[in-house]
Amino acid sequence: MDALVPQSRYLLMKQIKEGAEIVLGWNTRNRYQISTETGAPLGMAVEESRGMSASLLRNFMGSMRACRIVFSDRSGQEVGSATKPFRFYFHHLDVEEGGRNLGSIDRRFAWLTAHLEVRDAAGTLRARIQGKGLRIWTYHVTDAATGQEIATIKKKWGGALSEIFTQADNFGIEFLDPNADAGLRKLLLAAVLLLDLVAFEQR
Repeated sequence: MDALVPQSRYLLMKQIKEGAEIVLGWNTRNRYQISTETGAPLGMAVEESRGMSASLLRNFMGSMRACRIVFSDRSGQEVGSATKPFRFYFHHLDVEEGGRNLGSIDRRFAWLTAHLEVRDAAGTLRARIQGKGLRIWTYHVTDAATGQEIATIKKKWGGALSEIFTQADNFGIEFLDPNADAGLRKLLLAAVLLLDLVAFEQR
């Protein structure tokens, strides 16, 4: 997943909606294009589809459903994955790269906003992701050890009419700490997917 998280200040994730969602409002598999702040493509994150049963679960179980999201580079080569088991509320995501465990993301209880915890492969708490007050489009990432803010995740609104109709979710990650290691960057990239599922996906 190194190709997806270059040592830059910004990363963008743009959700790609399919025809059934645009015309019928029927939720299809989640697909995101990952790019630099200039729009240069880095790769994709795509929810695996398992036919009609997966489609029904997606539309009737919403964020509670189990799913697996595959990360691929610009050539289409799989470079990692994020797996989510079925959960009612305390959602969990396991992140892997080349069959190796990178860490996990867990949802914790919070009023009016999403609160996520990011842990590395050893289970050590690395970061917390939380919204503040009614600013539901902005989430602050703080270092678990120091409490210092190290990144910001923002849901982007382009204002285009098509975006309103499709409810496409576009996110930007700003890394405030230029020394954030690649492992944490990869986990934050996966955390955006869980954040979209639990806070923004249409139910």
